[in-house]
Amino acid sequence: MISDMTIHTDASYAQTALPPRILELRTKIHDADYLDGAVQRIAQVLSDRLVENSVVFRLRG
Repeated sequence: MISDMTIHTDASYAQTALPPRILELRTKIHDADYLDGAVQRIAQVLSDRLVENSVVFRLRG
């Protein structure tokens, strides 16, 4: 139940209570090279999807 949750302000508790993957991503978001690569991958996926949709629309029209 949400009302039963205890809010901990101790930083060490917050670090140990989180899954390892979250802790890893928290570290990575401060790495400029990682962010550049992530943005590039997102842009590539979006570009690919736009091209795929463009081809589908041309085939229908």
